[in-house]
Amino acid sequence: MRKKILPLCSSIASILVALGVVAPPASYAQGESYPWGVKRIGADIVHGYNKGATVKVAILDSGIGPHEDLSIAGGTNFHPHDPALPLDPDNYDDEEDGYGYGTALAGIVAALSNGIGVIGVAPEVELYAVRVLGWHGPVSLQNMIAGIYWSIDPNHKMDVICLGPQYAKVSGDYPDLHAACDAAWEAGCLLVAAAGHRGDRNGQGDSIEGVALYESVIAVGATDKRDKRWMAVSSWAGSPTGPKLELMAPGDEITSTLVGGGYGIVGPWGAYESGTSLAAAHVAGVAALVIASGIQDANGNGRINDEVRQRLAETADDLGDPGRDWQFGYGIVDADEAAPPGPANQPPAVIITSPADGSTHPSGTTILFEGTALDPEDGDLTSALTWTSSIDGQIGSGASFCRTLSNGIHTITASATDSKGAMGSDSHTITVGTLTKLNVAVSTDKTNYKVGERATIKVLVTDSVGNPVRGASVHVEVKAPKGKVYPYDGATDTYGVAWFWHETQRKDGTGTYRVNATASHPQYESGSASTTFNVSS
Repeated sequence: MRKKILPLCSSIASILVALGVVAPPASYAQGESYPWGVKRIGADIVHGYNKGATVKVAILDSGIGPHEDLSIAGGTNFHPHDPALPLDPDNYDDEEDGYGYGTALAGIVAALSNGIGVIGVAPEVELYAVRVLGWHGPVSLQNMIAGIYWSIDPNHKMDVICLGPQYAKVSGDYPDLHAACDAAWEAGCLLVAAAGHRGDRNGQGDSIEGVALYESVIAVGATDKRDKRWMAVSSWAGSPTGPKLELMAPGDEITSTLVGGGYGIVGPWGAYESGTSLAAAHVAGVAALVIASGIQDANGNGRINDEVRQRLAETADDLGDPGRDWQFGYGIVDADEAAPPGPANQPPAVIITSPADGSTHPSGTTILFEGTALDPEDGDLTSALTWTSSIDGQIGSGASFCRTLSNGIHTITASATDSKGAMGSDSHTITVGTLTKLNVAVSTDKTNYKVGERATIKVLVTDSVGNPVRGASVHVEVKAPKGKVYPYDGATDTYGVAWFWHETQRKDGTGTYRVNATASHPQYESGSASTTFNVSS
């Protein structure tokens, strides 16, 4: 098991840091960066389309301290901060006793993509702190067992459980702990554990230990920046080997969130040990990305943890001997291959079945509105339809309703939005009532211009009794003698007038220019008019 000891250091400076005589290294960097481990496994590529949203990940270790780069969804505590005080189940903070390892693991899994510090493997997961150890008192198997059963409670069941502590391989199996892990697996949780730190430099023998030995748990070894098995500076610790080894991940000189705030190297020169716990956190984050990618229950057993486990193994970057081997398992976990982008989300297909497009309805009549909305991913969304009119605004909702509309030409739109925010719509144009025709008059400020002069064009739009019509859309086309047409668009003001300006040019020739103006309004029949002016050299 991981013990409370000072790391063996090869420099006086490192010893002074470990003893607290001098300060540890400063914060990682200004701004925000991907640590080398997150980039090595390709998680930064996946973040373009998947950051692990809604997946629940529990860190079973020393708790998680408050940190500006972590968002903790909840948790519990099974280990006292002070043996003299009653245990507080709600205090899962590892800052009080300064242990800090849980905070570091949390940063590897889920440091936020928020513009500061570092980014974790799956920055949008729901992160839970389950405190099962600390400086005070021995590492308790009962705490670990309790933490596992808490994580599979149906009231807050986790998707992924990251088991940080390492338990030495002593006289044999721990039946109750074994049973707890098996129960979590059967409940659908994916369990990821550090494989231990007793590997030798030659990579010989079976040195996997603790919960990593159980079939229900993924045993994770650690690599360094050269894709070699992690070995401590001294010979007392290294990534273990053995037939149960399943996956590898970065575990040396990892930058993460530090207890009490800030960032640092989690390695022999920084605040904490390197090791397979850090590697397990990388794998836990990738498992969350795979779950968030929408992996399906292929064998129909009612859970997907087995499919996730298989995906992680099949897509790992093979190291060592081809296939699974004792030194590297299946290889280094590969996020962008394990969690590729799925098919693009398709918006709902919306169809208006009533009223018919282009139909006319008498003034004051009740009109039937009906439609359907079917989404490839979410199914039937007809009940979520929203109906609007370009004149009357929102007019109804759902599959069917009746409504009387104002006189005019309406653009009727039915729309629905799916669970991922994609909107589909359909539109029909209908006329309600008998519409009067707009009266349009077009004129210019002069009838004769010299080449290069600007012609001012006035369009006046009125109703059948001569009242100005505000907000009418006006389209003007000026046709030059050589055939080129200049289009202009505008709208009438309070006085029913729209203004346009046309620059005459020598290239368009001299002679007669024709101005055609058309005005439209939803509550009127369109009208048009024309005029001419002359241009001379």
